Amino acid sequence: MKKKFSLFILLQIVFMIHGFGQDFKSVKKSAEQGNAKDQYQLAHMYLKGNGVELNKEQAVYWMQKSAKGGLAEAQYDIAWVYYYGKGAKQDKELAIEWFKKSAGQGFAKAQYNLAVMYEKGYTVAIDKKQAVYWYQKSAEQGHVKAQYNLALLYSKGGGVAKDEEKAIYWFKKSAEQGDKDAERSLQILSQQKQSLSPEKVKAFNECKKNAEKGDVMAQFKLGMMYANAEGVATDVKQGVYWINKSADQGNEKAQLAFGFMYYVGNGVAIDKEKAAYWFKKSAEQGNPEAQFSLGLMYYSGDGITADKKHAFTWFKKCAEQGSSDAQYNIGWMYFKGDGVNLDKKKAAIWIKKAKDQGNAKAKSVWEQFELEKY
Repeated sequence: MKKKFSLFILLQIVFMIHGFGQDFKSVKKSAEQGNAKDQYQLAHMYLKGNGVELNKEQAVYWMQKSAKGGLAEAQYDIAWVYYYGKGAKQDKELAIEWFKKSAGQGFAKAQYNLAVMYEKGYTVAIDKKQAVYWYQKSAEQGHVKAQYNLALLYSKGGGVAKDEEKAIYWFKKSAEQGDKDAERSLQILSQQKQSLSPEKVKAFNECKKNAEKGDVMAQFKLGMMYANAEGVATDVKQGVYWINKSADQGNEKAQLAFGFMYYVGNGVAIDKEKAAYWFKKSAEQGNPEAQFSLGLMYYSGDGITADKKHAFTWFKKCAEQGSSDAQYNIGWMYFKGDGVNLDKKKAAIWIKKAKDQGNAKAKSVWEQFELEKY
């Protein structure tokens, strides 16, 4: 609702364009006699230049007439005219009144927009209960986004008591109409249900006991459970706390996970220097994922000073543990003399290792440069 449009574009968006099939003169005569539907139709005829010269001012005039005559569609359309101040003096409070009049007559689009305004505080004070009320009215008429937004409020308990069954009901209604957000929400709810199965809750409780006793691996696992909602509701802060605690005590997996948290900003502010620090801690203990991640950061200078020699060193350590991506990387570095002396024989050896594991890039390079000759 923050976007601004020309009057012509705005009216075409919000007006419900119909092929009415009547001639201009008969429609105008009926409109002048006070027929609200024909006043609405006449507005469209002026808007589209259908049977008469295009005239946006007349379109707005007859839309106002129709709205005052009680036609819900016209009330909805004229609300947008006042909201944006295109074709009439901007008056958002008056726009709200027209939305309410249209919504009160059961017009689903008006009900939905009024709900959004109450939920977000657009022009009106935030009122989640009113938002729920109007979303419900619109959703019951099949408005797909009203169904989705109502489901969200039920899932979070916003303006209404949290109710998972009702959330699922409305997500399904919206998803059945093809709403992708609703489909994703259903998948997430399904995963959350599975994550809170009795078996996973029991495993979480056992892990928590061991973590609180000082078991370093249990602390790492507990942090991951909090982060991934396994046996417990998602709690990223608790996830960070326990993973950090385990990492500080030298657990390589926790150090790797903590590095990724800093790299992407999951539960902590993005800090690539700290990410590199924790990757290195883990890499020095032989963790291949940490070695590869550190190699990438050194190679591209991502958050740390670029150093191709250091990148090669860490890629090689990872490659020696069987990573086909790392094998390909050092093979390519040998082939190009990038961070290491050019050596096509060694390049062929490493790229073959990666190719034999099914690495697509290695296979392509092997064939393109005919590396079998080395």
